[in-house]
Amino acid sequence: MKRRISLQYSIIVLCALVAFIIGSSQLVRANLNKVTELNLRNYLQIVQTDYQRGTTNQLLINKYINVNSFLRITIIAPDGQVIIDSLAVELENHADRPEILQLNTVHIRYSNTLEKQMMYIATQLSDQNYLRVAIPQSSVLPFLNDFIGLSIIVAAIIITIAVFFIVGLVHLNLKPLLAMEASLQQVASGGYAETLPLEKDEELNKVIVKINEVNRIISENLQSLSLEKEKNDFILDQMGQGLAVLDESGKVVLINRFIRDLFGLKQITDWKQEYRYVFRENSIHQTIEQAFLQKGYVTSFFEKLTKYYSVSATFLETAWTGRACVLLLFNDVTTIKDVEVTKRDFFANASHELKSPLTSIIGASELITSGFTKTPEDVSDLAGRILQEAKRMNRLVLDMLALSKYENVLLHRGTHPVDFVLLAEDVKQRLGPYALERHITISTILSSVIMQGDYEHLFELLHNLVENSIKYGIEGGYVNIRIHKQLDQILIEVEDNGIGIPKSEQTRVFERFYRVDKSRSQKISGTGLGLSIVKHIVMLYQGEIQMTSSVNVGTKITIQLPL
Repeated sequence: MKRRISLQYSIIVLCALVAFIIGSSQLVRANLNKVTELNLRNYLQIVQTDYQRGTTNQLLINKYINVNSFLRITIIAPDGQVIIDSLAVELENHADRPEILQLNTVHIRYSNTLEKQMMYIATQLSDQNYLRVAIPQSSVLPFLNDFIGLSIIVAAIIITIAVFFIVGLVHLNLKPLLAMEASLQQVASGGYAETLPLEKDEELNKVIVKINEVNRIISENLQSLSLEKEKNDFILDQMGQGLAVLDESGKVVLINRFIRDLFGLKQITDWKQEYRYVFRENSIHQTIEQAFLQKGYVTSFFEKLTKYYSVSATFLETAWTGRACVLLLFNDVTTIKDVEVTKRDFFANASHELKSPLTSIIGASELITSGFTKTPEDVSDLAGRILQEAKRMNRLVLDMLALSKYENVLLHRGTHPVDFVLLAEDVKQRLGPYALERHITISTILSSVIMQGDYEHLFELLHNLVENSIKYGIEGGYVNIRIHKQLDQILIEVEDNGIGIPKSEQTRVFERFYRVDKSRSQKISGTGLGLSIVKHIVMLYQGEIQMTSSVNVGTKITIQLPL
């Protein structure tokens, strides 16, 4: 714009100077013609005076040739024949010349005799002859050419100076527009800068005030839209679900962080393309295709990175673009899948564990009722087996109920003070007879530690650990209980010198119904749920559990509970 305005102003100045040169040249030319005409009339009067004094024709011509070599003097007879001419000989009849036909009138015409433009004037003498004088019009051209040349030089200087000032003035006058441009650019980037009104340009001030008002409105709208976009992006990225939108052609137009992380999409070019290049799983492709085909809701499942996900595709007739789209929702169902597997395994294991005692009870009962047992000793023996298996089933059911209770995510850890010294002594007293029966010594090293919790939970935890150590201990062995405070945690250590656990089995001992030595476990009463209950109580109190064990050396379990 600056260059265009400067060029336009320069053209205007140039046209003005050209018009000035042409006009002034014509004016100078006209003035020069008037001066020449005045001189021509003076020459006519002087020559006429000399002629009237009786000067001969030849002397008259010679006299004025010496004065002005450009002056042409011609004496013509009344019939038009040329008597004498100062610049030519053998001339034709001049009766039809305009200056003869119109005496005392200046005529400018081309002379074929002299081959130049001449200015003529004639008058009639007292002897009826005609006196004509003429001056070449070219005699004024040198001055006119000099004037035009000088005018062109002056015009060039004026143009140069004018261009310099035009550029400066244009730049000065465009300053407000440049300030407006900077303000608009700042608005485009989300900011707002008010352009101050000028003091000497009322018209431009009105425009600037309007632009300021529009800038403010646009800036507020841009900031509002930017905040709204950031809010929506934040909400989408914080979702625990994956969300994606496909346009009617199947191109991905929107995804959130959940999907970007799941499929490793880092740059916008990784996902702004057709869905087959973004989601490589065939089950997702089929789900999307069915949603487009059925124009409805379709769901499926797929596995990725050892996790399970559900994907639901919903066909929508109208999106924010006004066109159809497909909305995809991804959910991590690994926990649900694990729960289903856990439930299936739990019921399978529980059924298996309950089957054996039930079979024994049914078998013993049938023997008694069928009358095969004749002696009271046999009946008493079978009744004892029934009682033993019933107690085993009862312990199994109670442990299953306890495990179910501790697996409940809504269970609270309790807020009552629990003294671990009293707790350990209570466990030792309860399990004392069982340890004495197996000739195992229980020793305690206790520090006075009190924490907020539920006495029943913590008693169940320590009871199961000590009972497990006694159950799988060796005759004449020991079980050591150590409880002390370390920084902001309580450390519970239960150590024995029992049969130990192979390293290959140590990661599974906290599973439900899992037993290391199946043959030995059949001889030892137990449900296989004790350590699983311990694990869930530790999880309830947000603690950690560790195990170190060696075969035929012993086992040590360490539990850390935060105070």
